[in-house]
Amino acid sequence: MAWKLYENGLHVELMDESLDPNEYTEEEAKKVVEIALMCSQESAASRPTMSEVVVLLESKGSSENKPVTTRPTFIDR
Repeated sequence: MAWKLYENGLHVELMDESLDPNEYTEEEAKKVVEIALMCSQESAASRPTMSEVVVLLESKGSSENKPVTTRPTFIDR
């Protein structure tokens, strides 16, 4: 489900509804989901290191330099 929402640009819908939307922006929520998907890549070599995750979480603005996220092999197309 998370991957399909991500592919459709709807990954902000994964956020817990009980969270106060005044405490985070939609872009921050999307960034966290994208990083989580990067960390779930099939190949360990494709996953970011913890130091890369910290840099991604702390970065502001565009995430142009983030690692490419690929569809997990266990997801049905």
